[in-house]
Amino acid sequence: MRDPTILVDGDLAVAFEPQPHARRSAARVPVDLWYRTTLCFQRQRGKWKVVHEHGSVPMLMDGSGKAATQLRP
Repeated sequence: MRDPTILVDGDLAVAFEPQPHARRSAARVPVDLWYRTTLCFQRQRGKWKVVHEHGSVPMLMDGSGKAATQLRP
């Protein structure tokens, strides 16, 4: 994460950031989309530990449940 948003409340914290993601698929087709990484931390014995990690792409808000892969960074 280059410039994450970080939220802290007591011994729990969340960091997240939308990121442009570009690579080639297994079929060598370019893939260029937005991707969001979210990390959840818990302070245990004075040290922050990652207790959950999640990655996702934006979803269409039309009720279809489909990923919005057409958005370009």
